[in-house]
Amino acid sequence: MKIIVATDEEYVFIRNLFQDQYEIVQTGAGGPNTVAKLVNLDKTEPLLSIGFACSNNLEIGTVAIIKNVALYHPNRAFEESVYQLDQNIPDNIIRTIVETGKPQRILRESPVACLTSSDLIEKTVIEEPVIFDMELVYLPALGFEHVSAIKIISDNFNLHERAKTFTA
Repeated sequence: MKIIVATDEEYVFIRNLFQDQYEIVQTGAGGPNTVAKLVNLDKTEPLLSIGFACSNNLEIGTVAIIKNVALYHPNRAFEESVYQLDQNIPDNIIRTIVETGKPQRILRESPVACLTSSDLIEKTVIEEPVIFDMELVYLPALGFEHVSAIKIISDNFNLHERAKTFTA
């Protein structure tokens, strides 16, 4: 299994926790960077995406397992594929992330949907808990057969909150 992260902050966070146990691949932020970095990987290789993300109403510091992902178009009504994700995440990964404790991390028992956007989301009319990111949908869209994901809620539509969650 390879761990996939996007940003420098995510890479440092995950490298400090798992560099001796897993190969960590940094894609860069957004869809084009993700596609360019992963397009030639073996599609049968299990991938675990880990990253910081925004949520409409989950508490900052929440560690959530992602159940499915779709591309998000808040201003248009496009019919997009919804990709169901694996939830085969080693317990040691979840436990280690939760135990970092800076800020306090809370494991959400119920998996959550993720919506991938090409822009940072500043508001939504969606009421049920949802997570917004900028890369995840591209993993199953590229044809990877085994994709799992963990997102750590960094903010609730406030970029100033985001930086506080990077400290491990």
